[in-house]
Amino acid sequence: MDKVLIVGLLTIAGVTTALILFFGLQTSIEETSEQNKEKQVQAGLRAQTIIDIVNVRTADNGTALDVWIKNRGIVEVDLHMKENFELFLVDIEGNWGDYIDYSPAGPVTGENTWSLVGPTNQTWRPGGTLHISVTLLDNRVLEGGYDISINTPGNVTARYRFDGDPNSIRPPTATPADQP
Repeated sequence: MDKVLIVGLLTIAGVTTALILFFGLQTSIEETSEQNKEKQVQAGLRAQTIIDIVNVRTADNGTALDVWIKNRGIVEVDLHMKENFELFLVDIEGNWGDYIDYSPAGPVTGENTWSLVGPTNQTWRPGGTLHISVTLLDNRVLEGGYDISINTPGNVTARYRFDGDPNSIRPPTATPADQP
């Protein structure tokens, strides 16, 4: 009789352990599956999103940059999250570099900031060119080479090398016809 009780208790313990493992593993498999689906969607969007910096022009004695970026991909880029775009400016000598903060209100005294030129609540269509203005009130662009890069929230990056011109003057007005 004791053996029957022991076998019964061991059977119940084995079934209970198997159920706990099954439901625990099922939850883990479902979570992993969802994460993989998300990563595949993001990778697909990243593969369809291509951006290029087509021109950088220094202005205002090296305290401003006009940057034009082209959407060469096949998907629209949502600009409602433009504050999540990352902009970096580095001199090619490696002596200076900065992460440039987004400023919806334009230049901020004593800081390096960037903002969109033109409508800010829009989508960036394939083939469209985005114009941003970088204000360098903390560190101005001097003579020499610079690398500028922009990274989208979808982790798509574009880089561009240009020469700084500390004697440059911004034209009185820039119109869409002036864009490269």
